[in-house]
Amino acid sequence: PSPVRTMAGTSKAKGKQPGEPAAAAQKAGDDDDNLPRTAACCALGTVVAGVYARTTMVGVPGGDSGELIQLAVELGVAHPPGYPLWTLVAHAFSLLPLGGSVAWRVNLSSAACGAGAAVFLADAVAELAMGDTWAG
Repeated sequence: PSPVRTMAGTSKAKGKQPGEPAAAAQKAGDDDDNLPRTAACCALGTVVAGVYARTTMVGVPGGDSGELIQLAVELGVAHPPGYPLWTLVAHAFSLLPLGGSVAWRVNLSSAACGAGAAVFLADAVAELAMGDTWAG
């Protein structure tokens, strides 16, 4: 039987009967096929994180940034909607023993989230470009 990719990226054989053993070699081959894609996504994330970290604002930008930075450090509640997940992540970054101001560390948290988003987007585009993502 020919392999079919499922949404989770694993393969299963067409027409496989219950209780029939899965092909271990086929499963190991799937992991090897994803290695270049994983390496490319990690390289992209590293480049994006480096650019974001290098260009992160050292002080407090305009707008609501001052309020949000203060609330992240104090674990306060911002005006609605409150941004609870961002506040917790930014608070964790504000506690890191890195050089620079607290504002820079909080801004660095947004840079790290942006780099993570770039990695997930690149991986999703690569998965969709394979053509057989929705089979199975």
